[in-house]
Amino acid sequence: MLIIINDPLLGWLAPHACIMKRLWGRYPSYSEDIQFVLNQCQLSFERESLDAQLNLIQCLNPDSEQGKKALSFMVGVNVEYFSSSQLQLLREFFSSISSNKSPEKTIAPHPVDLLGVKKS
Repeated sequence: MLIIINDPLLGWLAPHACIMKRLWGRYPSYSEDIQFVLNQCQLSFERESLDAQLNLIQCLNPDSEQGKKALSFMVGVNVEYFSSSQLQLLREFFSSISSNKSPEKTIAPHPVDLLGVKKS
């Protein structure tokens, strides 16, 4: 059995997808893309979605070096070269999709898909 673990294109991945499209001319492959390929190859598979969460509190701190590194990871590029207004837009987006906002936690949904392909 082949197990593929990948992200669906939801929530906090939207900025990452847009930036990758702008930089590389194409979107990264998300779960929906993998499912399309598996269907095209007529491979049977099962999909299980896991509801996970991500604490974005570090990413929302404009003065934190660790926050800039986390934000860079999330969008797939070094945000060190972003203008302050670009960084503010990203932080506002991440804050808008988050819940349970407190000084210790700002939780955003981070679902993960498991795709299991069985050998025929």
